[in-house]
Amino acid sequence: MRTVKWVFAFLGLMVAFALAAYGLYWYQLKRELDSTLNGLNPLLQVSYNRLVLSPFGEVKIQGIRIMPLGQANPFLIDTLLMRSRDPAFWLNPGATLNRESVPNDLHVSMTGLTLDFNSPLFTSFEHMAKQLMSDTPPSHVSPIAFGCGNVRSFDLTTLRMIGMRLVQTDFYFNWQRLDENRVQLDVNANVKDWWQIDFSAVLGLTLRQASNLREVPGVLNAKLRYSDEGFNRRRGEFCSTQSQVSPAQFYLNHGLMIQDWLRERGVEQRAP
Repeated sequence: MRTVKWVFAFLGLMVAFALAAYGLYWYQLKRELDSTLNGLNPLLQVSYNRLVLSPFGEVKIQGIRIMPLGQANPFLIDTLLMRSRDPAFWLNPGATLNRESVPNDLHVSMTGLTLDFNSPLFTSFEHMAKQLMSDTPPSHVSPIAFGCGNVRSFDLTTLRMIGMRLVQTDFYFNWQRLDENRVQLDVNANVKDWWQIDFSAVLGLTLRQASNLREVPGVLNAKLRYSDEGFNRRRGEFCSTQSQVSPAQFYLNHGLMIQDWLRERGVEQRAP
């Protein structure tokens, strides 16, 4: 009976130590996070509702609000999830990177980023873009707008006209060391109901580069995939109206103009 009591006492002590270690880790990480966010003032005011930690190196921040200086509408992010096999990395990631080293694996995902293209911030971006394009010849047309009537480019004004006003975006980044000379990089950006972009690459690192972020790694192979989830359809409907042709005729005209544009620039085209 006494042995059983000692076993339960030992287990209780281990649980107490684990809870104390978790509490200390949570406190230190929250202090580091709050210090970093406070350093963004006054340019950005960032707040969040909840910080959740996992003993396996996973950090989840929920209910993020980002308020740029001089703006009335914040950016909203449902969840920011960060994961590494080295839990200590998140206590001071800046110091780790300054030592020119990174964890062997790193995962960052952001879900539910809400962007309002009618907000004053995007309106100011749009104004700056128009100023930068003021010297562009009136005859210049962006390739994406070929065959789209009088539309010269798909700027924010045009995107709003096709219904892209309030969008939600999910973003995923994954870095994994395959061996001391190779790294697998995967990036995914999903603009819901519009498009999705996937990029993956295997990066080749020298022994020095493997521990030095200031060196640019070489790309051994890379893949880029675009998946349309509504943008092309809405662009086709919009441009067919602007050019007063059917959507099918717009796509045909657009494709022929793209081929001519590539041919003028010496790009070799092969039949599929």
